[in-house]
Amino acid sequence: MQNRFLLILLLACQSVHARQPPGDSVSLTGTVTELISGLAVHRAEIAVFQRKVTFTRQGEPEIHGIQESSLMVTLLTDDQGRFATTLPLRRHTDYVYLVVSAPGMETLYKNLVVLTRQGTEAIHLQMTPAFPSAAEEQAIAEKTQAAYDQQTRARIAADGDHPPETAHVPTTESPSQPRSGPCNYTGVPILVYVKNLVNGYNGSQNGNGFTGFINFDEYVAGVVQGEIGGITTNLDTKKAQAIAARTFSQNRHELNLPVNIGQAYNDAPNASSLNAALQTSEEVVLYNNQIIDAKYAARCNGDYTQHATMGTWSPYTTCNTYGNFIPYLQSRPCSGHINCSKTSETPCCSATISTTNKPGYIFGHGVGMCQRGIEQLGEIYHLDYCAMLKRYYTNVCIANADCDTLNVPLSCADAVLLTPGVTYAGPASTAGSTTEAYGCNNWTETGPERVHLVTPDTNGILTATISNFTGDLDVYILGSCNPEDCLGTVTSNAAVFTGALKNHPYYIVVDADDGSGSAYELLVTIQTTVSTADTDQETAFSVFPNPTNDLLYFSSTANTVEAYDLLGRFQQSWQAVQMIDLGLFPQGVYVLKVTDRSGIRHTVRVMRQ
Repeated sequence: MQNRFLLILLLACQSVHARQPPGDSVSLTGTVTELISGLAVHRAEIAVFQRKVTFTRQGEPEIHGIQESSLMVTLLTDDQGRFATTLPLRRHTDYVYLVVSAPGMETLYKNLVVLTRQGTEAIHLQMTPAFPSAAEEQAIAEKTQAAYDQQTRARIAADGDHPPETAHVPTTESPSQPRSGPCNYTGVPILVYVKNLVNGYNGSQNGNGFTGFINFDEYVAGVVQGEIGGITTNLDTKKAQAIAARTFSQNRHELNLPVNIGQAYNDAPNASSLNAALQTSEEVVLYNNQIIDAKYAARCNGDYTQHATMGTWSPYTTCNTYGNFIPYLQSRPCSGHINCSKTSETPCCSATISTTNKPGYIFGHGVGMCQRGIEQLGEIYHLDYCAMLKRYYTNVCIANADCDTLNVPLSCADAVLLTPGVTYAGPASTAGSTTEAYGCNNWTETGPERVHLVTPDTNGILTATISNFTGDLDVYILGSCNPEDCLGTVTSNAAVFTGALKNHPYYIVVDADDGSGSAYELLVTIQTTVSTADTDQETAFSVFPNPTNDLLYFSSTANTVEAYDLLGRFQQSWQAVQMIDLGLFPQGVYVLKVTDRSGIRHTVRVMRQ
């Protein structure tokens, strides 16, 4: 990608005019330093491009992309890292673009320099190593975190975040149903409208900054830099952030709102941030062929993100959890990163974690894509950006991308056919590993993988159990031949999916996290669901197992669950769950009052044995 910009640079050099156009001129000055050490960058090359600018009928500027710019001058910094030049003005306010490069440093792009007759403030640019070590990445993260000053935090507190509206998309699609047709979307614009665009968090309370239209990909690059530019240089991690940011902004664009409100921005993205945006141009996340409200947060508790119903949407004022049910914003496995109780990030909210119903700590609202999660998934687990996005957004597709063909290494063509209720004796294997992670937990698997296929003849609860093996084998239920399409709950030797559908093929994968090729026995069973509804509505709803020692599974996600003893005394409540833990309840019979996703109430008696 840098070669592309060098080509633009060379072509532009050929078009530089010997004489400057008439009119006023302005001084452009600044410094270039290393972010980590603060030392001056000597002989850094700075190419200054004049932007192509047009105007709307309302007089708002439209700043076109760098590919439509022309080179004005090339500069070198002195021993103090300083540079200075005089530039002509075409009008009272003009715009230029800087490309800054130096040996061993990641190329930097300053994409929104405003020139006026009143003068231009000195520009201070900070460069980072092209290939930073782990220690250097940590130093970069600490320094960029420090840049989030009290003013930026005050903007976030004043503006807050908002859970997406329940009615934004249909909620009737079953997560286990396969999609049909291509995942394409044609409504992504080239230029987008921003209002009071500033570096740092962009809230509705901002009163200054650039207002007008800018290139969408360049804006997205600035968001990538502003959001995660300091914590990673991994390209797939940044691509995942770019698509989430573009989708979030596209959702606002379609509501005729400025696209920048609610995201951080930095108008000096480095090469990896810009490449992430350009290489994913027009790629957005869809649910049921509609743009999603792509929420993302800095850090979940490390193991799971939050349901949209349990987000901390105003962490700078209160850590209370609330929200609406959103089908694509469900609690998902994260990456195992440390939670904010062990970091200096504030405010660090204590919250009940959606999937486990146990206390945890999150930084931000905790819903949707986790930024510390994608950092680890890219740097440690080497997932591609498609797998990262599908890990955090439930049952979505990535429009205008080749995600369905990327990193799906499982070989399912020779899957072993299983008969429900009949134990299969799996042989030992010395094959290598191709799949390192699955979408329903954060364990690392080192293989080999053994793939099986079962097709239920009834709707019900699908259980896969392994036994008689050595080493550390695990078993997974997949809705397709994709490790990210992992269904249900995985325990030490079993997997349970409560929403299995008749005639839908499911892949059962036996894998290992110690490289074990041990022989094993695999038993798959299907338990037919029986309705326990106390209404005349034709909705199947069941619980399993009943009686239970601890975990109780539901056949579909419950919006709310309230538990009472037989004297009618309230015990506990849950929101947006498909499993609850009764392990701490005394033995006895309890009454569950459940509201499903359609708003229908069910009364279920369960026994804690």
